[in-house]
Amino acid sequence: MTEPVFILGAFAVLIIILTWEMIYQNKYKIRLYNLADSIVNAACGISERTFSIFLDSVLFVVFSYIYSHIAIWHIPNTIANWFILLIVMDFVWYWYHRWGHVTRFLWAIHSLHHQSEEYNISVGFRISIFQTIMRSIFWMILPVFGFTPEAIFSVLVFHGIYQLPLHTRVIPRLGILEYIIVTPSTHRVHHGVNEPYLDKNYGGVFVIWDLLFGTYAKEVEPVNFGITEKTGRLDFIRAHWHGFVQVFDAVKYARNFGDWIAKFFGKPGGDDVPKKEYARPPQFFVTLFLRNYLFFQIVSCFVMTILLLFYQQKWEWYEKMLATTMIAWSLIAITSRRRIIRFSFSLLEAIRNVISVGIILLFETYSGAGFWFLILFCTASLISILFLPWKTIEAETATA
Repeated sequence: MTEPVFILGAFAVLIIILTWEMIYQNKYKIRLYNLADSIVNAACGISERTFSIFLDSVLFVVFSYIYSHIAIWHIPNTIANWFILLIVMDFVWYWYHRWGHVTRFLWAIHSLHHQSEEYNISVGFRISIFQTIMRSIFWMILPVFGFTPEAIFSVLVFHGIYQLPLHTRVIPRLGILEYIIVTPSTHRVHHGVNEPYLDKNYGGVFVIWDLLFGTYAKEVEPVNFGITEKTGRLDFIRAHWHGFVQVFDAVKYARNFGDWIAKFFGKPGGDDVPKKEYARPPQFFVTLFLRNYLFFQIVSCFVMTILLLFYQQKWEWYEKMLATTMIAWSLIAITSRRRIIRFSFSLLEAIRNVISVGIILLFETYSGAGFWFLILFCTASLISILFLPWKTIEAETATA
């Protein structure tokens, strides 16, 4: 019961902050959101959550084995131990997070979260599936210390959800709390590329680790968001592999194996690698109808992800695979950035939705809310395709 409560609570908080951001940007005429960037952020979050549904099943088995056969001692599930686990988990997170910024390979995995040059609630969803895998390796120390798998997953949900509403510009500094827990101001600094803000504020929930290890910085000057390369807005696929291209660019200059290791695990952006200029990808242009179509698709993917999270225990493995495949296919389709005309785009979308409907109908046991949502989703998509604009969608033209 704990996880659904956390998820519903987080959803309510996110809606409140999102509404606040909308009011804020209209009142002060400050643009907090960008269509292309927000779609990619949401796509990253949806793909990471759907992937985690399968990864978590594996992790629970691994954590259970470690707890039963390797744990130093067994810690009972009590409220007090829950808070102890949260503190230990946040300490582990601090070091994983810190190494993720100062080690080239780990930065390749984590940098996706920092690529956005915007800063709003959607940025909190911009997580790489590779980061989900890597941080899970660090979490394996927790059952060794004797924490039960049930407690670990419960606190992991809270730890992850806590960090989502930190990604906003509308909440100011919170006084004395800035020196106790991580706040939106604390995390804004962490996302800044200003010189005083680089490699600061790694804590997830508590600030004490940054204060103890000298990595704390308070928000003083306005924050410039993004990464130092200023790559601009990357699409869903390029956003994931961009960091690994940087690793390849570094190791290809290695003189020997020792130098290869040094560059692979060296500090990102170091002087050991020639600097590379990145062309700023343009914002893609969309008509009003296509904008609404893309919005409908991303919202539908989000709803399907929520259904997966809540009903995953009741669905068969092939039903999970079906929903996950549909979500992944949809995310790649709606976040790809290329020159497309109505015919090619409509044809690809029609094929995607027709095949999806066919697959759904093959599974007679696939019933209930999930079944009807998928049917309505694909049907509405097919009808919408008929009204997509004829004109060429030029990526190089006007910004949306």
